[in-house]
Amino acid sequence: MKDKITVGPLTASPGERVQGYYPVPGSDMRIPVTVINGDGDGKRVLVTSGVHGGEYPGIQASIELAGELTPRGMQGAVILVHPVNVTGFEAKNSACFPEDGKNLNRLFPGDPNGTLGERVAWCMTEDFHSQADFYIDLHAGNADEELTKLAFVPGACDPEVARASLAAAAYVDVPLAIRSGSINGACGSAAAVHGVPGILLERGGNGIWSRQEVDDNKADVKNLLRYLGVLPGQAEKYGDGPAYVTNALYLNAGETGCFIPFVRAGEDVKKGQLMAEIRDYFGRVLAAYYSEIDGRIFYMKSSLAIQGGHSMIAMGEVPNQ
Repeated sequence: MKDKITVGPLTASPGERVQGYYPVPGSDMRIPVTVINGDGDGKRVLVTSGVHGGEYPGIQASIELAGELTPRGMQGAVILVHPVNVTGFEAKNSACFPEDGKNLNRLFPGDPNGTLGERVAWCMTEDFHSQADFYIDLHAGNADEELTKLAFVPGACDPEVARASLAAAAYVDVPLAIRSGSINGACGSAAAVHGVPGILLERGGNGIWSRQEVDDNKADVKNLLRYLGVLPGQAEKYGDGPAYVTNALYLNAGETGCFIPFVRAGEDVKKGQLMAEIRDYFGRVLAAYYSEIDGRIFYMKSSLAIQGGHSMIAMGEVPNQ
């Protein structure tokens, strides 16, 4: 007989959709959750959004999916969290919890007695990741980042988990996939701790969202659910899948001042090409940044202001570009 699914105070019987709030122990935070328990056996898929509260396309997509997906004809279950970082979303804080200033995607597996961010990470690890057979984490560029759509797949995990994650990337409509070495991010933690394959989708940025971005996220999630056998129908495979990026480089600013870019996200650059300068408040050049490789820009700072040590440009080599 098919099992009930319980997430905190929420319990969904077979053929039932339940919505409500998951209370984070030791805090006032309540996280909105939808549990859809299909009327047939199959995989349990976790879909999260708003790990960073200012990454809007995934948040709106997961809210809409929570209302559109139905247990009828579903084989398995879908657990949606929309959003995870509620107070960050409400404060329009792009990456961190206002309560502790910490980035949730650096805190997994968390601490049940820690700060709010650490408690949320612990709850997600113990009560959500532990129940999943596959994990879809929806992201975007931060409020001050422009980004070209791409996927991250866990790499610091069992090789079979990594292979299953990369295979799934062929069923999302993005041109690039990057192996992540993270074990303290949501998707990386699930893979490393619980052996759960997954994919982190990046689409949109700059603190805005569009109908197209939301619809594209929804289409990718539904296609993955068909690929995993949770939803009926044939999944669409996008050719041989995204190009698997090698030699990813993450460049931080060496100075504080004004960020003046000469490239854009999604652009291919040549080794030795001038990508950006940081100038002072009189327009004098403090530092110039040249590409060390032939590669493509994945995401980059879009604000004029930049602080030394903060993320500036992410790029990598793309085979057969």
